Amino acid sequence: MENQEQNDAPKCPNNTKSSFTRRKLLVVIVIIIVIIGTLIALLLPVVRTLREAARRMTCSGQLKQIAVALHSYHDTYHSFPPAYTVDEDGYPLHSWRVLLLPFLEENDLYEKIRLDEPWNSEHNRQFHRVQISRYRSFQKICNTTPEVNSS
Repeated sequence: MENQEQNDAPKCPNNTKSSFTRRKLLVVIVIIIVIIGTLIALLLPVVRTLREAARRMTCSGQLKQIAVALHSYHDTYHSFPPAYTVDEDGYPLHSWRVLLLPFLEENDLYEKIRLDEPWNSEHNRQFHRVQISRYRSFQKICNTTPEVNSS
């Protein structure tokens, strides 16, 4: 009886361990790779658009902070800052950006700069490498040319 039960069991060929052959597995892997590649190709423009939108928002925020500083300067001195300050001989000393420092929460730097000396004086030269975050970010982020559609 045992012999008969063994004969009734389905016979598997010795060279296949599962229903998937190597060829079918390869086809499935290729299909998965194509699907992933297609998804990446579809998502790249979306990511680029999101980055551009974030850059524009950051740029807009930086510009707003500079505009608020300009208006705060105006409220304090009843005029907007001049393009640059001059000494008695008409020699340029500092630009409007230095005059806005207290209104951009950069009081410490503003107090260290000698306003009665030119920007390139021995003392003031040490501050040339100090980068104001709002100005630096604005130049770095906003100083790009937009892509022009060729259509």
